[in-house]
Amino acid sequence: MSFGYTCLFVGMFFGLIGLFWHFPSVTQTNGVIVESVPVAGGQMKRLITYEYTVDGVRHRGQRLLGWGRQYPGMLEVGDPFPVYFVTRKPELSYAPGPPRMTTLIVSRIMFTALGITVIVFAWRASHLTNR
Repeated sequence: MSFGYTCLFVGMFFGLIGLFWHFPSVTQTNGVIVESVPVAGGQMKRLITYEYTVDGVRHRGQRLLGWGRQYPGMLEVGDPFPVYFVTRKPELSYAPGPPRMTTLIVSRIMFTALGITVIVFAWRASHLTNR
């Protein structure tokens, strides 16, 4: 039963982190791919180098991407590329999507569900053995 309480505690801990963790404010702009290199050993992965301009200043970023269903194009040089940059620090960027807390949310749900399940089963097992 203590394992269940531990999982429940970890799930609540991830939930609290999610409440207090705020990503920086980002702004979307359009960039362009300036380099697209296949990754050795990665069947459908490419290292993408992109450029974008903020207030007349050109910035560069890189991202390792797998193309396929999510990115139907080949991600070739010259293709447009969505970029999200940190509003107060335009040299920091995320592409092709804004930052997300998906891992944190999934971890919170999984640990909380596991904790509740273990606690319920332990409680039922202890009541069945006490009869």
